[in-house]
Amino acid sequence: MKIGKNRFNFASLFYLVFGFLPSIFLGELGIYAVICSLLFFLSEEWQRMRKHNRGIKPANKVIITNTLSTVILFSLALYGSMTVSGPLFEKHTNEFYLIPKGYEGEVRVVYNIKDAPKPKKSEDFDIYRINEKGYTLSPLPEREGIINNQYFYIDKEGNKERIDDSCINLGGSEGVQIDDYEYSSSYFTVTNTHCSETFRADGDPDLPRGISLEGIIKEEGLDKPKN
Repeated sequence: MKIGKNRFNFASLFYLVFGFLPSIFLGELGIYAVICSLLFFLSEEWQRMRKHNRGIKPANKVIITNTLSTVILFSLALYGSMTVSGPLFEKHTNEFYLIPKGYEGEVRVVYNIKDAPKPKKSEDFDIYRINEKGYTLSPLPEREGIINNQYFYIDKEGNKERIDDSCINLGGSEGVQIDDYEYSSSYFTVTNTHCSETFRADGDPDLPRGISLEGIIKEEGLDKPKN
């Protein structure tokens, strides 16, 4: 009541601030928070006008001014939300795989293994050296976000050869709980004889599956109690 004529602008600013704040935590979903905030604001103002302005038609100047201020403020909030939820919060997996030359089949990384050696870094990429059995262990948690991995064959002399994307069939993530400990892994399939867009999309059931997550846990003795 003390704000008087500026109440509408103050109310719209109040709503858009609290509509914008979730963008910091929700990323792209913050856009919906701004939209919901606008809808709540318009609903509240419509009910207020019905209650306090019965029989009184607001001046055209007031209607135009309020409409323009609402459009401008919430447009700025939407733009800010989309900006915040863009590159700043966009995550990438950024994993760099070195696979034994000639290996075909499933490749797996098991994460959150406390005593595993920490992978080397190349800029923002974690470098994973896959063993002859098609897996490796990592003390790091699994990365989330847009898949931005690179795949290479490497021979015994250390020579690397980039693997074409048509030779990679992305798998997914898998977890298993043993003795109250949750093991997680990600996996994909690589080939050097069946490369095609069909393989990239659907894989090939005839290729070796590799060692399962449970098999790796037993292979590494992770299922045994530690002294």
